[in-house]
Amino acid sequence: MKTILTKLSFIAVFTWISMLTTSCTEQEQSMELTSKSGLNKIVLSLDENGSLFYEVQRNGASLISKSPLGLKTASSDYTTGLTVVEVSEVKEKREHYELVVANSKQIDQVLDHRSVTFKNKAGDSLIIDLVASAQGVAFRY
Repeated sequence: MKTILTKLSFIAVFTWISMLTTSCTEQEQSMELTSKSGLNKIVLSLDENGSLFYEVQRNGASLISKSPLGLKTASSDYTTGLTVVEVSEVKEKREHYELVVANSKQIDQVLDHRSVTFKNKAGDSLIIDLVASAQGVAFRY
């Protein structure tokens, strides 16, 4: 009986550690960003050819369906053969500025940021910054 309990304890601890490790890895590698309000979400994905795509959702409904995202320059091609190098943690940043013409001239908002770094076949890096807030989402190369 003691041996069975020891084995069950070992299995339970091993399962718990595996689940914890898996969920941390998935969270760290998540190529998506959701606003704190949960209203807006931007998702990046790679297909089997290493081509990059993005999708934008609001309230769980697709605003921009899966669309290609990439960049081709005279010296580098970031349209295929991409791999994920790093996904940053989500960071909160405050923006405060004044508009010249608007009903509400003072803007003070908190935005969530995340950067995703990719490498192409030649080893060149491409960083895409994601931003999400209650008003919407954005990305930049």
